[in-house]
Amino acid sequence: MARLLATWQKGDSDYLNIRDQLFEGETVETLYAQIKKFERAKGYA
Repeated sequence: MARLLATWQKGDSDYLNIRDQLFEGETVETLYAQIKKFERAKGYA
């Protein structure tokens, strides 16, 4: 998720062209775990 946000915020690349690289090897479960970890670190959850 962090990689996606970092790339998306830069504005100089096309998400549709790089999404396969960003999410290679990821599943819904692994992405969910990363999001929850990020939220806990930021105090959101």
